[in-house]
Amino acid sequence: MLVYLDGALKRRRELAAAERRPFTEDDLKAAIQDGAVLRVRPTFMTMTAIIAGLLPIKFDGGTGTEVMRHLAARMVGDMVSATVLALPTMYYL
Repeated sequence: MLVYLDGALKRRRELAAAERRPFTEDDLKAAIQDGAVLRVRPTFMTMTAIIAGLLPIKFDGGTGTEVMRHLAARMVGDMVSATVLALPTMYYL
C-alpha cells in the first residue's frame, strides 16, 4: 500500500512541478486516492484471511494450545495494527 501511495504522490508532485504551480492539499488527497484505489481491497482481504486462519488457534482447546493462544493473539493484533497504520487516512495524517 505504501509503495503505491508513495508512487502516486511522486507523480502528483511531478505534475504540479510541470504545471508550475505549488503542490496543494487537494493534490495530496488526489494522490492518496489514486494510490489507494488498487490496494485497499487486497490489504483487507489479506488481513481477513490471516485473522480467520488464526482464530481457530485462539479458541481451540487441544493439546499445546496454551502456548499457541498467546502467539495467535499477538499475530491477530499485529495484523490489525499493521493494516490500520497502512490505511490511506494514516498516510494523509
